[in-house]
Amino acid sequence: MKKLILLFALILFSNIALGQEIRKESLFEGTYNNEPIQIYIQSFMQECTGVIYYKSIVRFLDADRDETKWRKFVVYANDNNGFLLVDDYWNSGRYTNYLFIEQHGSEFKGYIKNEKIPKKEVSLYRNTTLLDFSELREEVQNFEDTDDC
Repeated sequence: MKKLILLFALILFSNIALGQEIRKESLFEGTYNNEPIQIYIQSFMQECTGVIYYKSIVRFLDADRDETKWRKFVVYANDNNGFLLVDDYWNSGRYTNYLFIEQHGSEFKGYIKNEKIPKKEVSLYRNTTLLDFSELREEVQNFEDTDDC
């Protein structure tokens, strides 16, 4: 009986450890103030309540600075296809950037703002040619694994 209980606990723990299953994932690419930007968003459904929640990473691509590092952003959504993405506090040390984007057909439009720069326009399109999201999933998981206080 103890072995059966231990086996059940092990199975339950392994399912919890794996986390929620990704419902949908997308890579958006575009520009902000004529600078390249990429946003990867994963959506999940909370099993008990059925509420949708999101995880996101953002990369500002700057040829002059050769910036290729992903940054974690916390995602808030509204019912009108709008998203607010905020620089993750634990990642950056403070909230420095936020993006507000709304869906208009196949395009997301909005702006990026932080304390040092004025508001800059953002225009993004979903990358429909990318079929393998495994590298992006690993980037998100790296943030999840290192987000301990």
